[in-house]
Amino acid sequence: MAKNNSNTPKQPDRGPQYSLDDLYFTVFNERRKYDEDGYPYYIPIEKNTRPTGVRVMDNFMNYLNEGYSSISSFCKTEGVNETDFSRMCKVLTGMKALEFKIRWTERTVVDLLRYTNLSPAEVADRSGVGSHNNMCIACKRVTGRSSRDFRNYEREERDVGLYRI
Repeated sequence: MAKNNSNTPKQPDRGPQYSLDDLYFTVFNERRKYDEDGYPYYIPIEKNTRPTGVRVMDNFMNYLNEGYSSISSFCKTEGVNETDFSRMCKVLTGMKALEFKIRWTERTVVDLLRYTNLSPAEVADRSGVGSHNNMCIACKRVTGRSSRDFRNYEREERDVGLYRI
C-alpha cells in the first residue's frame, strides 16, 4: 500500500537567496540620454544600495562599490567576526565573502574598462582589485580577453561616456 505523503511538510529551498546579478549595483551615477534634437544629457541612475535589507551585507556591497576590498578591515569596522560574516554571505549568495568580493570587483573592472577611458591604474584602484596585474587577471577571467583587447575589440563606439561616475 502506498504511503500518503500529502501531510509531509515541503522541504525549504536551500539555495542562495540572491545571485550577484540580483545584488550588484553599478559604480556609475549617471547615464547618457539624448534629447529629440540628438543632444546628449545625463540623468541620475537609480540604485538600490540596500538590496538585501541585511545591514552588514548591504554595507559590504557599498564598501566594495566605493573601491575598498579588505574583508578583514570591513569586518573590524562593522564589529563582526570574519568567519561568521563569510558564512552569512554564503547563505545569502551561495558564495563565501572572498568569492563574492572577487566577482563584484571583476564586474566593476569590466564596467570601468568598457564605459570609461580611465587608465588601467585608475581602473585597478577604483574597482578595488588593487594592481594593474590583478585588473588584467580579472578582465581575462570575465571576458576571456586581455584588458587591452577588451577595450580595443569588445567595447562599442558609443560605450565610452554612456555612464559617468
